[in-house]
Amino acid sequence: MNLRGFLSRYVRPAAAAGFLLLTLQAVGAYDFAERPASVVLSPAPDGFSIGESGFAQSALRSNVFRNTEMNRFQIENYLHHNLLDLGRFRSSLYYAAVMLNSPVTEGFEPSAEAAPWIMNAFQFEYGLVFAYDLFPGKPRFVFLAEYGRRSYHPLRSGLDEPAADILRTGFGIRNYRLSFLPNVTLDGLVRLGWSDLYDFWGAENLPKPRGLYTIYTAFEAAAATPLDWLSAFFLIMPDFIYLREGGFSADLTVQTGLRFGSSPGLIELFFDLYHTGNSERFSDRKDPLTLAGYGLRFVLES
Repeated sequence: MNLRGFLSRYVRPAAAAGFLLLTLQAVGAYDFAERPASVVLSPAPDGFSIGESGFAQSALRSNVFRNTEMNRFQIENYLHHNLLDLGRFRSSLYYAAVMLNSPVTEGFEPSAEAAPWIMNAFQFEYGLVFAYDLFPGKPRFVFLAEYGRRSYHPLRSGLDEPAADILRTGFGIRNYRLSFLPNVTLDGLVRLGWSDLYDFWGAENLPKPRGLYTIYTAFEAAAATPLDWLSAFFLIMPDFIYLREGGFSADLTVQTGLRFGSSPGLIELFFDLYHTGNSERFSDRKDPLTLAGYGLRFVLES
């Protein structure tokens, strides 16, 4: 397929649909989207293993270009570890923790006199992933089924405690190459998710998550350079949300920058943009949030 055909068949319809959804009512959920590599783990070389593959990343996202009083920078850690590879089937567990920070504001005291910032909240995510390789080899095309839980734990007064149980299913693709772009690899992730808050957690006082159904998407392109230790990447992660109260919304994450090093360890320096129509941090009002800045991320994949 040539470039014109690819743009006409895939990119233009997707861009039009994304633009339409972004112009609808913007009420989303506070979410840190997952890139394809963090969900679709590498397979075992011999088709059977216990705990041989995994993905880990640690990141600083500093909102120096656009921030709010309560959002100056985030520190994130994400781990996804293989449990069992059995032929084309694999099961794995993931865990993420995010520390959300702001400058010291009136009425709050930092824990140390020299600290110019305070921790506002922690957000935790964890879950179980089942994957099945539909077409082993390269590129990889994988069916996914997941259960996950997200919880937000404020450290300052006045913030809500949004939480959600999430069931997702969909497909992921890794290391796809187009004939007319031999130096570029493409990863993709498309999942349909259902959100609720189960009673067995004993959280009857917490509201149900605003999002009822969500289409989670992520597309990442990596371009090699003549230098073995340097490449460029572009990552876009739009989530399209059907709200529990009715209507639609969309969240958006965009990152683009440079990668230093080579597999299995990489360092990424990138521009970072995040938007949601409602962070769900306040129970009595909507909280639109648009953040922009730079990110520094350390990645390890095996």
